[in-house]
Amino acid sequence: EPAGNADSVVAIDSTGTVTELANIGQYEREHNPDPNAVDSNVGGLALASDGLLYVADSGGNDLYSVNPKTGELKLVTVFAGLPSPGGQANPARGGKPEVDPVPTDVTADPNGGVYVGFLTGAALWASPGSAKVVHVSPVGTVTDAVTGLNMVTGVGLAGQTIYASQLSTNMTATPPAPGEIGQATVGGTVEQLFTGLAFPYGVAPVGSSLYIVTNATGQPGAPPNGQVLKCPIEAAPVASLSATPEASATTEASATPEATASPETSATPATSATPATSASPSQSVEPSLEPSASAPSESASPSAGASPAS
Repeated sequence: EPAGNADSVVAIDSTGTVTELANIGQYEREHNPDPNAVDSNVGGLALASDGLLYVADSGGNDLYSVNPKTGELKLVTVFAGLPSPGGQANPARGGKPEVDPVPTDVTADPNGGVYVGFLTGAALWASPGSAKVVHVSPVGTVTDAVTGLNMVTGVGLAGQTIYASQLSTNMTATPPAPGEIGQATVGGTVEQLFTGLAFPYGVAPVGSSLYIVTNATGQPGAPPNGQVLKCPIEAAPVASLSATPEASATTEASATPEATASPETSATPATSATPATSASPSQSVEPSLEPSASAPSESASPSAGASPAS
């Protein structure tokens, strides 16, 4: 039985009152549109130009629309599987040579529809360029927008530029490789704008700055060190935010307006990628979070496309 508002879209008013709008988990249990394992792990959402909320279900591999006024829930599209490495059959997807797409973040296209990032199932976590950002029209037509990415967890849009946070360039390494922020125009070649990040998740361009959420990577019992970084994006060169545990929290990479994107910029301990963050393919999508700081609503169980069979 689901706990509380798990896998639901809720509205919270100014008094803090929580009202359920749509129960996506229940829809998955009753209809299973994928139609593989019954699984729901609701991820990102965005208010689109048509006034509807578009919500990605990472576990169900699909996208829904929710009317914020009435709570009406509609299935927009089911995302097709991605090619598995070497064409290997996947018993979790009916023996087909494919892997779960695992849609994560959603951002609105002002011209209609939304952009959706794919994390990919664990079988592709060490395959460079296997993830992508797709565009979904209001009627469910899916087209590739940016390809050649790795484990997309966040998507942002500024003008014609799409920004994608990539959790890790190789999650199966020990310790997992740091993540990156890529940028590209629709159909264009990806440029890695910021590298060496500690498992970046949410990303939001605002004016001439890009705000990036990095996960906590501390040892068990250590104070949480997740951060929101503010980085310039106008004419910014490719910059490495060094993932060294010795980096000072007072260096120029701190999340202050003065943060620069020069190659010399060092990062705070939040960008550390120590062996404590090591994650096997069967572990959480957010392996950097220790149990005391974990976010259950964002974890991905093996049925959520996070196991080698996904």
